[in-house]
Amino acid sequence: MSASTVQVRGFRELSNAFKRAADETLSVQLRDAGKESGALVAEAMRAKAPTGSGRDPHPGRMRDTVRIVASPRGITVKVGGPKAPYTGAIVGGWPKHHIAKNHFPFEALDEQHSAVVAKYEQSITKLIEAI
Repeated sequence: MSASTVQVRGFRELSNAFKRAADETLSVQLRDAGKESGALVAEAMRAKAPTGSGRDPHPGRMRDTVRIVASPRGITVKVGGPKAPYTGAIVGGWPKHHIAKNHFPFEALDEQHSAVVAKYEQSITKLIEAI
C-alpha cells in the first residue's frame, strides 16, 4: 500500500515568500486553499467509505471520521481514529478474519487527483496575484 502525494515545485519558496511578504493572513489563506482542495478528496472518501452490514450497530462510523488536516505547508485527509479503531483492518485487510482490503481512501484520491491539482493551482494563482 503506497501513499499518494501531490508535489508542487517551488512550494517551499512560495511559502517563504508569503512569510516575508505578509502577515498571518496569507498563511491562513494558504491553509484555506489546501482545505478547499482537500475537501474534494474528503467528499469522495465519505462516499466510498464502507458503512457496515445490516448487523452493524453503528453504520457509517468510519465515514464520519473522515477529516481534513491543513497547514500552510500541506494538506492531509485522514480517516479513522478512536471512534473507528478498525479502520486499519478495513483499509489494509485482515486475512485471518476474512476481511478483504478496501482501499477506498486511495481510490478517492486517484479519482479526484486532477480536480485537486486544478483547484489548488487556481487557489495559489489567486493568492500570488493578490500579493
